[in-house]
Amino acid sequence: MAIILTGAIAAMPSLENAFIGIVVKFVKRTLIYAFVLLAIYVVCVVYAFASLGFAVLPPTTKYN
Repeated sequence: MAIILTGAIAAMPSLENAFIGIVVKFVKRTLIYAFVLLAIYVVCVVYAFASLGFAVLPPTTKYN
């Protein structure tokens, strides 16, 4: 949800900043925040699936 909201904020900069340089810096900064949140999300999802696999699957020594 945070990634979606951050991307929406980046897509709709405020109109009070009329200078294009300020708007571009704002959009770049917000997209960097969205990228960092997305990277954290991907790492957490991979870790969750890996830990679930280790928790559910029996150890291989049982079948040796």
